Amino acid sequence: MTRRKPNYLKCIVIVHGKSEKQICNYIKSKLRFHMEIIGKEKGQKSIQINGLQNLFNKDKRLSAIVLKREQKVQRLQKRAST
Repeated sequence: MTRRKPNYLKCIVIVHGKSEKQICNYIKSKLRFHMEIIGKEKGQKSIQINGLQNLFNKDKRLSAIVLKREQKVQRLQKRAST
């Protein structure tokens, strides 16, 4: 019996409104693409571009991604300086 490969999360989409959420749900269902859709109140309210930083800080999933990215940048900077 062969082992199945783990199906990791491929992308995270931040939707800014109801229509974008509908488009992403359609893509997710038709392509069976493993993605997470994040929106304010399930896409019912719009997210302004200047409010994204607040969203990153409040949402635990996104704050973990931002933290990992910052750590990676710091490691690369340390390697470049040595």
